[in-house]
Amino acid sequence: MASPAPACKKALLDATQKWPNRNRAADGIMGDAAHQARRSDHNEGNAFDLTHDPLNGVDCATLSRDVLQDSRVKYVIYNRQINSLDGKGWRTYNGANPHTKHMHVSIKNDKRSDVSAWPWSSAAGLSDASATGAAAPAARGTNYPGSPVKKGQSGETVGLIQKQLNKQGSMLTVDNHFGDKTYQALKLFQSRNRLTPDGIAGAQTWAALFATGSAGVGAAVPGFTTNLSQGSRGTNVTKVQQQLNTLGVTPRLSTDGVFGAKTRAAVIGFQRKSGITPDGVVGPHTWSRLWRR
Repeated sequence: MASPAPACKKALLDATQKWPNRNRAADGIMGDAAHQARRSDHNEGNAFDLTHDPLNGVDCATLSRDVLQDSRVKYVIYNRQINSLDGKGWRTYNGANPHTKHMHVSIKNDKRSDVSAWPWSSAAGLSDASATGAAAPAARGTNYPGSPVKKGQSGETVGLIQKQLNKQGSMLTVDNHFGDKTYQALKLFQSRNRLTPDGIAGAQTWAALFATGSAGVGAAVPGFTTNLSQGSRGTNVTKVQQQLNTLGVTPRLSTDGVFGAKTRAAVIGFQRKSGITPDGVVGPHTWSRLWRR
């Protein structure tokens, strides 16, 4: 008789402990009748579904990417895309369930009993050093330093974050120490910009904070100023339209600086291909990704 893998139970438990108010409507481990009628890792208890609930911190657009680094994972499905960790990256998923309300994670059978912390666990990635004020990872200029910057750390990298938060309206003392005020300011910034509000400056939060810089092939990334959505007008809308055309959107957009229905549809299409929540809003994450490809 199949039973839920302890590793899968731990994944959902870690999520609940980190985000106690999260929606669990689409959570699950064992397969229902529909799963049992076909081959599915759910039937063996070797898969879990985690409900997408960005309003309460569970942003599967981010988590589905982060979880790929976990050695227990076999494949991940989210938002009409699948990654089988076979070197082919994310590709279109054509199953009956588009997985827009949750992400599916299948684990390896020999990892069933591995109950170490999952990437979203409050304990994941923390060390005694980071908890006691060790130096934050060093950044080169405004480039991501390579590992998350967290509460309790100190150094020039923290100072860079504080300065950038102040540009967004925070009133922090730039003391190079990641304390409570910096933590709360970063969480507010994340919430406003549709990022997981965990108070940790990971790669995506860093990209949103420093949404200017190199975009490969020597192209400069125009600075992010404010969210753009249907009804927005101006030169930044024109830049988005031009970049979407450069990336090959079809049909091509009129670069008129008016964020209409066609521009919104093009943005949603880009977000889906990029694994970003397809809300049609060009926030800092979507903005930086437009010029990062």
